[in-house]
Amino acid sequence: MEKEFFNEIRERNKAKFISIVSKDIEKQQKKEGGIHIPSFLEAETAYNEFQKAGCFDQYGYLKPINQ
Repeated sequence: MEKEFFNEIRERNKAKFISIVSKDIEKQQKKEGGIHIPSFLEAETAYNEFQKAGCFDQYGYLKPINQ
């Protein structure tokens, strides 16, 4: 049950990350005069790159940047 709980948290955080990045990409593309790549696909790619780089904790939250 605990594993299912953490999987659900990670899925929700992934969806939230993709949603936020998608909106930011759409805003940026509108400023540039059009939408060339579906923002969702670009956001999902960004998520996968962050994940490969180990930027998420065990719950799927972005880790703080060490200063």
